[in-house]
Amino acid sequence: MVLGKLEKFTPEPDANQVLIKVGASRLCYTNVHITKGNIPTQFPRTLGHEPVGEIVAIGSGVTSRQVGDRVANGEVRFRAVITDM
Repeated sequence: MVLGKLEKFTPEPDANQVLIKVGASRLCYTNVHITKGNIPTQFPRTLGHEPVGEIVAIGSGVTSRQVGDRVANGEVRFRAVITDM
């Protein structure tokens, strides 16, 4: 069964941001609250946080990381990621 075609969008990192290709992300109890409707949100939404992945692009001004670096949890403050590793 085919439900539809999904267009792939790859964001570009802004200044002082990196783009991470996520390899894994864990769920926590916050995600359970979201799925039960106890925490308001908008769908579609990718649940999970505390991602682990690899930097695939770097915005201007980034000096402490480079493409290919692996990053995890506390290092990651993310806005947009690629999740199809």
